Amino acid sequence: MHHGVLPDILDHIDRDKSNNSIDNLRPSNNSQNNRNRRFTKKSKTGLTGVSKNNQKYRARICIDSKLTHLGTFVCPVMASAAYISKRNELLNVEI
Repeated sequence: MHHGVLPDILDHIDRDKSNNSIDNLRPSNNSQNNRNRRFTKKSKTGLTGVSKNNQKYRARICIDSKLTHLGTFVCPVMASAAYISKRNELLNVEI
């Protein structure tokens, strides 16, 4: 950052590591930085916070080392919506 002290960890808001503009960077800690990452390449659903459990989809969220089960759903989109809703609620994000 050009205007002050460089924090230990910087988070790219748009997840693009090549976009190092000041508007795209924010100071963070490990927990905050991990919340802003994409799903892993091993993900079978392609949705963050959603995993396949037999014939249903399970939504879970982990914030500050606390794992919360959000429910099982028939549709992966419904499980993802539950994850996004809970994430926004826990992070006090307004839509």
